[in-house]
Amino acid sequence: MTQQRWTTARALGTAGRVARWSALLGLVALLVAVVAVPRVSGAETFTVLSGSMRPVLDPGDLVVVRPAEGEEVGIGSIVTFQLESGDPAVTTHRVVSQGVDRTGGSVFLTRGDGNEAADPVWIKEAQLRGTVWYAVPYAGYVAQLLPQDFRPWATMLVAAGLFSYALAMVTQATRERRGARHA
Repeated sequence: MTQQRWTTARALGTAGRVARWSALLGLVALLVAVVAVPRVSGAETFTVLSGSMRPVLDPGDLVVVRPAEGEEVGIGSIVTFQLESGDPAVTTHRVVSQGVDRTGGSVFLTRGDGNEAADPVWIKEAQLRGTVWYAVPYAGYVAQLLPQDFRPWATMLVAAGLFSYALAMVTQATRERRGARHA
């Protein structure tokens, strides 16, 4: 093999390794953002299903929602709330007004950024799931593909696969370095 071919092959091999490591680190960062951080911090994840919060949140975005008390929520906060107390269905909209109900509890009027009018019903503090901490674009599509019961298992399988892949890459790199030293 000529020197130029060897140099080109070596450069392509290095570029391939960099691409694989970059992809691996990107997947690990994604897993940390959508699984580890919410679990450790007590946050919840929800998938945006409609365009009512465009351009801030798009359908398919995964939002990470931190629990919040009423006094922590203000005008401009993006909140996730139950449509009715005790109902598992939720909506994520921005607070456009706040007040106090007859019992002295906090209430909030919300509106999707992409909607013309505010939501028709004031939200009670008991309906709040929390405030949006951050969003991961498109990650909600993946979450929607998996049944709710299977998601923890899928997360462990992906983590194990990523760990195995990283171990294989480290092993390969170690062998290549040893081979280069002995050549």
